[in-house]
Amino acid sequence: MDPLFAAGTALVVSLALIPLMIRLAPQLGLLDEPNARKVHISPVPRVGGWGIAGGALIAVLLWQPLDALARAFLFGGLVLLAAGATDDARDLRGRTKLILQFLAVVPVVLYAGLAVDVVPLAYDIHLPFWLAALLSIIGLIVCINGTNTADGLDGLAAGAALLSLFGILYIAVTTNAVDILLMTAAALGGLVGFLRYNTYPAMLFMGDLGSQFLGFVVGFLALALLHSAPEAISPWALLLLIGLPTADIAVVAFRRAIAGISLFRADKTHIHHRFMDLGFSHSQAVTTIYTLQGSFVFFGVALRNSESWKILLVYGLHLAVIYGFLYLAETAQADNTSMKVGAGNDRAASAPRPALLWAPRVLLETVVPLVLITGAVVAAKVPTDFGILGAALLAMLVARLFVKPLRRITATRVPVFLTATAVLYLYSNYRPFESEVSRFTEIIVMVTIAAMALVAVKFSPRRRKEEFRPNGMDYLLVIFAILAVVALRATPSAVNPYFLVYLPVTLYSCELILIERRQRTDWLPPAALVAAAIITVRGLWLGG
Repeated sequence: MDPLFAAGTALVVSLALIPLMIRLAPQLGLLDEPNARKVHISPVPRVGGWGIAGGALIAVLLWQPLDALARAFLFGGLVLLAAGATDDARDLRGRTKLILQFLAVVPVVLYAGLAVDVVPLAYDIHLPFWLAALLSIIGLIVCINGTNTADGLDGLAAGAALLSLFGILYIAVTTNAVDILLMTAAALGGLVGFLRYNTYPAMLFMGDLGSQFLGFVVGFLALALLHSAPEAISPWALLLLIGLPTADIAVVAFRRAIAGISLFRADKTHIHHRFMDLGFSHSQAVTTIYTLQGSFVFFGVALRNSESWKILLVYGLHLAVIYGFLYLAETAQADNTSMKVGAGNDRAASAPRPALLWAPRVLLETVVPLVLITGAVVAAKVPTDFGILGAALLAMLVARLFVKPLRRITATRVPVFLTATAVLYLYSNYRPFESEVSRFTEIIVMVTIAAMALVAVKFSPRRRKEEFRPNGMDYLLVIFAILAVVALRATPSAVNPYFLVYLPVTLYSCELILIERRQRTDWLPPAALVAAAIITVRGLWLGG
């Protein structure tokens, strides 16, 4: 029962199922038509949920023992799959959706026994079962609808759920909650397969099927995690782990109740709509909400077994900062004092200075090749298996010198990226120096590379041709790398956590250099060739 098998199975099913459903979407009526509430302007297939739910459910069915927990997961997931698919094709009424959601979550509480019965700030007081069950059912339905309503921008709901699942995965690992670990891995596999198609500009949407299923999964796994290790996690840490989607729907419901508006009426008062109305571009709104959700999850993991008052205080401070900012910004905007953060689009408004076009690229074209060669030279050890890998990469890079088609960017990426990864892994895990000075120096180098890459991307002429545009998924990976560093520093691991930050910085810089390469300074592939040769010699002939 390996979580990696579950994640791999879900990923494969998701990647195989989604293209098929894209072709079938017009015949099945699964196209999301544009309207006044939506930001897209042409019909988009809303079939991504089939990949998310199909991948996760099949992986759990294949790899998870079918105990009460797994049966409740499968039953609830199948109910929401059927309900969501019907809603995507026919637009069910709000009350009908609510009844089907209730049907999906009741077995979770009554059959699997995942009811929270403790009173906030009073752990010695337990609620009657009927009240605990009712509140838990309501909580799960809120979680489902929170994710459902968060699905308003490309990658938004999926990215927020992904961050919550990362937090749950980490706690499941540290508490040895094997069943929850496997189901979380299955959900992540299906979700990653979907995100391949959903980053801005999206090729497809997840639809109600996907958003309701994701909300169910996050809520289900959070409750299951609490019941598997009640001594290791506070019930109120779940508020932070689930994060912004449930907070947003609670705030929207409160505002509608105050205004006397139906809770089932769709409008544009959710947090992503409010950021867009303030002038945030699509990318700015998504990355801002990713950052906020990442903060919720980070504190949920960090404070998971803290006192209730601390958790509730941190949760309240998050809400106060977020909605306080929105209130002040909207008030200022209404008073005609501009607080717009972006221009409403992702294109540069004016021509950059010439120095900003060439200076960052020249620096990257010089520093990154030097980092590859230096890392291969100074790593304290090169194991034999890395020597074999180096020989294979060396052969690919040498062949590139003589076979013209191999000089294209698509063919060059593979050996260059793999060489960079091998060098960084060797340097990070077989460090030649262990001192504050060496650590400070390498951090400065990486920060410089990252800063130059950001400036180069911002002012790149290629950026206007859509050849190199960072998107929400890129930002999500950066957040994940930071969270992974925190997690690995707190637990024993064979991988140096700094490797997970250095790697995306270096690979994005390599990608930028390859896309914008100039013949006179095309130093990256030769540098990768030299680094691969050094790894080969050290690993196969010099014994490390």
